[in-house]
Amino acid sequence: MAPIPVQASPILVRVAPIPVQESPILVQVPPIPVQAPSIPVQTFLAYLSPYYNQTYS
Repeated sequence: MAPIPVQASPILVRVAPIPVQESPILVQVPPIPVQAPSIPVQTFLAYLSPYYNQTYS
């Protein structure tokens, strides 16, 4: 009867790696807002376009 609870311990060890997989999911969330600042970059580039054209011509 004693060795029965001993087998329950390794089961809890397998439960721990499950929440570890949730961490990488949160890591993939930040790269999404990173694409948002790339939109104003086009607006800033369009603002420099006429200034760059005067220097080029």
